[in-house]
Amino acid sequence: MCLFIDGLDEYECDLDGSYVEIISLFTGLAESANIKICLSSRPWLVFEDAFRLSPSLKLQDLTFNDISGYVDDKINGHERMRELRQLHAESADNLTLEIVNKASGVFLWVKLAVNSLLDGFTNRDHISDLQRRLRGLPADLESFYKHILINHIQPFYYEQSSRYFQIMQAANRPIFRTKDYSRPPPPPISLLILSLAEEGDSAVVLCPPKQLLSSDHVSYRCKEMAARLKSRCGGLLEVLEFGTKVIQYLHRSVRDFLDLPNTKLLLLSRTQKSFNADESLFKAWLLHLKYVTPRQPLRTVHNHLEPISQLVDAALQHARWAMEVTGNSYVQSLDELDSIVMHRWQEEPQEILTPGEELLDLRNLGAHWASFMRFRHPTDVRTRTNRDNFLALTLSFGLTGYVREKLKLNGDNMFRKPGRPLLDYIAYSDMTVGSELVSLLLEKGADPNERFSGCSTWQYMLELIEDLRISEPWICADADHYRKELAASLRLLVENGAHPNLLCTHIKNSHCPKEEAKYHAYFSTPATIFSPGGMFSDPGLVEVIKSRGGIEYLEVVSLQSTDWDDAEAEAMKIKPGVLQRLQTILRLQRSKKRPKKGNNNWRSRRKGQYRANRPR
Repeated sequence: MCLFIDGLDEYECDLDGSYVEIISLFTGLAESANIKICLSSRPWLVFEDAFRLSPSLKLQDLTFNDISGYVDDKINGHERMRELRQLHAESADNLTLEIVNKASGVFLWVKLAVNSLLDGFTNRDHISDLQRRLRGLPADLESFYKHILINHIQPFYYEQSSRYFQIMQAANRPIFRTKDYSRPPPPPISLLILSLAEEGDSAVVLCPPKQLLSSDHVSYRCKEMAARLKSRCGGLLEVLEFGTKVIQYLHRSVRDFLDLPNTKLLLLSRTQKSFNADESLFKAWLLHLKYVTPRQPLRTVHNHLEPISQLVDAALQHARWAMEVTGNSYVQSLDELDSIVMHRWQEEPQEILTPGEELLDLRNLGAHWASFMRFRHPTDVRTRTNRDNFLALTLSFGLTGYVREKLKLNGDNMFRKPGRPLLDYIAYSDMTVGSELVSLLLEKGADPNERFSGCSTWQYMLELIEDLRISEPWICADADHYRKELAASLRLLVENGAHPNLLCTHIKNSHCPKEEAKYHAYFSTPATIFSPGGMFSDPGLVEVIKSRGGIEYLEVVSLQSTDWDDAEAEAMKIKPGVLQRLQTILRLQRSKKRPKKGNNNWRSRRKGQYRANRPR
């Protein structure tokens, strides 16, 4: 086995400030004859001392010739440098050598330094000016980036550069709660999107669309924005020239630098308090859908709204983030988004091919475009039974302000939609949906026990509690906040009549990786699930459930099936018997609480009085 470990110096040190733990780990592994390790780090004494007996090399010794070649091509090959060399040959040679030595083998530093010197050529710097410019550049990258933000970018452009950096940071946040790598990543931010983000005021967003932007107009916008990036961002953002003109960080370390608290404060201080990067991106994606997204023929069931769905996801998520900060509901803008996509949907060819090669007229379904967002085709039974609409979609994205305003304006008509209950969309959401939305729907009369397709919202949340409770930060982007909101939502459901003794089924595989699957069915009640040893420990919730008659009950059954689907079917056959035993226990507990017949019973007292008064 061969291990390659990069950036040992980036390890978070032990509590006492030392690196004993990480050093011991690798020195111990290196003692094995079957393990080879290659470590890289900045030249810190703690690591040099720890691994001084091991073979080593310096990066600058290996990259010296490559860096020299790059500098020679970019600097010595420049016409201005050739002119200066004729007057100051020795100083010109020393300048080149000084660049290479100061780089310490870091190519990125060389690129930034060369860009600075090229600016000097443009400004007609003398050789002495170039030397001062080079010597004024910090030796480490983080300081270099700070130098660019403070000294390189002109103060006149501070606000614009800060907006661009903030928009770039907002655009690269994950859209969905869980880091599901089967999902497409957030759409990359392009020159066009950044250009539209600058113009995303409400008047432009809400005006009726006249026609799509021409290719020449799009090309002009991209060219202008590329030039603006160079003068506003000091080279920290660059453009991939191939394909869609996507903007990216110069290096991953630039992104890390911009995420530093001090850097964020610096950027925020350069923009007005009213500016919100997510709001700009929301309106930019809306404008993209309105004026840019091309109409594509829809001839098969596999391509319905797929080109648009990724853009809608991005627009709604940025609307949600903006809503949380600004407090705006964006009712008009979101209604405009609904109208735009519906218009596009109605313009698509209405007859499409089903998997059976039959033509299907979508107009006969009376469906909303939201029904076709999640890669479903019109023959999917869920498309016809769910009856999804835009309000349901915004619920699943947690757009609390918008939902509140829409229910306030047209509550009864919107709340009582056919098909899937609105409360279900919160439970099935891939977002961190706040408990405020759950409370809002419950106030409107939502029933946590209402069943749809054989399952209630309460049952769904309980039976998928292990998936919903995800707390690992590498899986869930905002784990702590999500867990708190989930616990609050569950409590609200219990307080509003959720069945305290609903029997839930969880199937687990207890086999070792190389062994045959061994499935067990765990039948339990909510009080057991939320108990200290349960799947989602919450003592306060257990107390609320028990105050409403809930009991702790758990029954574990070994299943014979070795396939997951078969195990699930087997568990469903067993469940009625388990439910019967649970109901028997509940009846016995209820009978114990009933008053016993005796002298204190009113019928007994009446009988006693009758016997006493009866003549003998």
